[in-house]
Amino acid sequence: MSWSVKTDAVTGMMKFSLADEDGAPVASFRLNPTDIRLASRFQEAAGWFEDLSKNAPGTATVAEVQQYNDTLEEKLGYVLGGNARETLFGVMPAVSIMPDGSLFAVEVFGKLSEAVIPEIKSRRQKMQTAASKYTAKYVPTIPDDVLDAAVKQAGALKY
Repeated sequence: MSWSVKTDAVTGMMKFSLADEDGAPVASFRLNPTDIRLASRFQEAAGWFEDLSKNAPGTATVAEVQQYNDTLEEKLGYVLGGNARETLFGVMPAVSIMPDGSLFAVEVFGKLSEAVIPEIKSRRQKMQTAASKYTAKYVPTIPDDVLDAAVKQAGALKY
């Protein structure tokens, strides 16, 4: 005899939906903004995107631009995990130039930063309030200035 238990859990996953200027869905994916692995990958990616922006090809062959595109997509795919790379860039390549002149990959990273960082702060505050009387000396915190610096760094990335 085998046991099967089905239960629902509130995971805190956020759904991100991208739509075009007409409101038509382009892509969507889910992630948990308080996943410590996501935070770590996000922090790594900020440095990568800064380095990539410095090394962006000025005049390049199609093959060089494709290589640059693949690198951008790989980095964002790594940050988001799962099938985000296929979901996001299946419709529009990372090096697509947006109306304001920025790259699609930079736009995506910036929008994610704007959404994820405040959610992390909000959840952290709720957790600290609820648990502080029992666990204050055991619960690590990420200082606001570190989170604010990550948002500022992500928002400053423009090509």
